[in-house]
Amino acid sequence: MKNISRAKRAIVTAAIITTIGASVFAAVSTTYAATIPPINANPARNLVTAIATKFNLDKDEVQAIFDEQRHQMQAGLEANLTNHLKKAGPKNKLNHRGPHPLRHFPGKGPMSPHLLDDAK
Repeated sequence: MKNISRAKRAIVTAAIITTIGASVFAAVSTTYAATIPPINANPARNLVTAIATKFNLDKDEVQAIFDEQRHQMQAGLEANLTNHLKKAGPKNKLNHRGPHPLRHFPGKGPMSPHLLDDAK
């Protein structure tokens, strides 16, 4: 009979420890999940909101300025890349066997030759 009571005590102790462990895990994971930003959070949008709040501005106007600046930067980058590719020569030479203008693009490291294989 003494062995059965020890077995029951061990089972009850294990159940209590498991319950406490699960409770602590649930509390910690819930707290952690509440503190991290969601996966689809947009850092630029958070910055827009922070600036609008800090300087008491309209959020939509600040967002419009950010969008305009992003479009201008993207257009400039595309123009630079187009000019760089035009200087490289005809399209039929832009492959892994011919001149490779993007391999040492200013400000960038070496790039893979297969990126231009579709430019034929």
